[in-house]
Amino acid sequence: MHDFGPAPVYVTIDLDALDPAFAPGVSHHEPGGLSVRDVLHVLERTRGRIVGADIVELNPLRDPVGITAAVAAKLVKELAARISGDAIGETRTQPRSRDRN
Repeated sequence: MHDFGPAPVYVTIDLDALDPAFAPGVSHHEPGGLSVRDVLHVLERTRGRIVGADIVELNPLRDPVGITAAVAAKLVKELAARISGDAIGETRTQPRSRDRN
């Protein structure tokens, strides 16, 4: 993973990159795409101070049971925790997502 040092980092998560088994509610499915764990792993390994983020391409019309919205909410929670921790200078010694699951 690239080390951004003290530079601020902005993260964008495109839900289209997730496998449809994890995120069916997107406009462009990517069979064989990433799992939610893959995305969390990338966030855990991203070095640098995350100062903002967005999650894009949620299409609730293609997800009648809300699986993708639940995934997006999980990612928002993880990003908010990371941004908050980075803002106060918290040191990560253990991956967060595994601590809370």
